[in-house]
Amino acid sequence: MIDPIVAKLRRIQADEQVTDVAFARKLGLSVSMWHRVRSGERNAGRKVIHGALRTYPELAYLLVQSLTIRHDDVADTKVAVA
Repeated sequence: MIDPIVAKLRRIQADEQVTDVAFARKLGLSVSMWHRVRSGERNAGRKVIHGALRTYPELAYLLVQSLTIRHDDVADTKVAVA
Protein backbone atom coordinates (compact mmCIF):
# COMPACT_ATOMS: atom_id res chain seq x y z
CA MET A 1 0.00 0.00 0.00
CA ILE A 2 1.29 3.44 -0.93
CA ASP A 3 1.41 6.02 1.83
CA PRO A 4 -1.32 8.69 1.42
CA ILE A 5 1.33 11.43 1.47
CA VAL A 6 3.23 9.76 -1.39
CA ALA A 7 0.03 9.20 -3.35
CA LYS A 8 -0.83 12.88 -2.99
CA LEU A 9 2.69 13.94 -4.00
CA ARG A 10 2.46 11.75 -7.10
CA ARG A 11 -0.85 13.43 -8.04
CA ILE A 12 0.67 16.88 -7.47
CA GLN A 13 3.65 15.99 -9.66
CA ALA A 14 1.33 14.81 -12.43
CA ASP A 15 -0.87 17.90 -12.12
CA GLU A 16 2.16 20.21 -12.26
CA GLN A 17 3.60 18.16 -15.14
CA VAL A 18 7.14 18.27 -13.79
CA THR A 19 9.90 15.72 -14.24
CA ASP A 20 11.18 13.53 -11.43
CA VAL A 21 14.35 15.60 -11.37
CA ALA A 22 12.48 18.89 -10.97
CA PHE A 23 10.05 17.46 -8.41
CA ALA A 24 12.79 15.87 -6.32
CA ARG A 25 14.69 19.17 -6.34
CA LYS A 26 11.52 20.99 -5.31
CA LEU A 27 11.16 18.63 -2.32
CA GLY A 28 14.85 18.85 -1.45
CA LEU A 29 15.44 15.16 -2.23
CA SER A 30 17.82 13.31 -4.46
CA VAL A 31 16.23 11.88 -7.60
CA SER A 32 17.06 8.35 -6.49
CA MET A 33 15.35 8.93 -3.12
CA TRP A 34 12.23 10.25 -4.84
CA HIS A 35 12.23 7.25 -7.23
CA ARG A 36 12.44 4.80 -4.32
CA VAL A 37 9.69 6.54 -2.35
CA ARG A 38 7.45 7.05 -5.38
CA SER A 39 7.74 3.38 -6.37
CA GLY A 40 6.99 2.16 -2.84
CA GLU A 41 10.48 0.73 -2.37
CA ARG A 42 11.00 3.12 0.57
CA ASN A 43 8.57 4.68 2.99
CA ALA A 44 8.11 8.42 3.25
CA GLY A 45 10.44 9.24 6.10
CA ARG A 46 11.37 12.44 7.87
CA LYS A 47 13.17 13.98 4.90
CA VAL A 48 10.32 13.35 2.45
CA ILE A 49 7.67 14.58 4.88
CA HIS A 50 9.73 17.66 5.74
CA GLY A 51 10.17 18.49 2.05
CA ALA A 52 6.50 17.89 1.32
CA LEU A 53 5.31 20.13 4.16
CA ARG A 54 7.84 22.85 3.38
CA THR A 55 6.82 22.89 -0.28
CA TYR A 56 3.11 22.14 0.15
CA PRO A 57 2.03 23.26 3.66
CA GLU A 58 -1.57 22.43 2.78
CA LEU A 59 -0.63 18.73 3.10
CA ALA A 60 -0.39 19.05 6.88
CA TYR A 61 -4.01 17.89 7.25
CA LEU A 62 -3.20 14.70 5.32
CA LEU A 63 -0.20 13.98 7.52
CA VAL A 64 -2.25 14.41 10.69
CA GLN A 65 -5.02 12.25 9.26
CA SER A 66 -2.52 9.57 8.27
CA LEU A 67 -0.90 9.55 11.71
CA THR A 68 -4.30 9.41 13.40
CA ILE A 69 -5.33 6.39 11.33
CA ARG A 70 -2.07 4.61 12.14
CA HIS A 71 -2.46 5.43 15.83
CA ASP A 72 -6.03 4.08 15.84
CA ASP A 73 -4.87 0.87 14.17
CA VAL A 74 -2.24 0.37 16.85
CA ALA A 75 -4.66 1.30 19.65
CA ASP A 76 -7.18 -1.26 18.39
CA THR A 77 -4.61 -4.06 18.64
CA LYS A 78 -3.55 -3.39 22.24
CA VAL A 79 -4.41 -6.04 24.78
CA ALA A 80 -5.86 -4.90 28.09
CA VAL A 81 -3.68 -5.77 31.04
CA ALA A 82 -5.52 -6.53 34.29
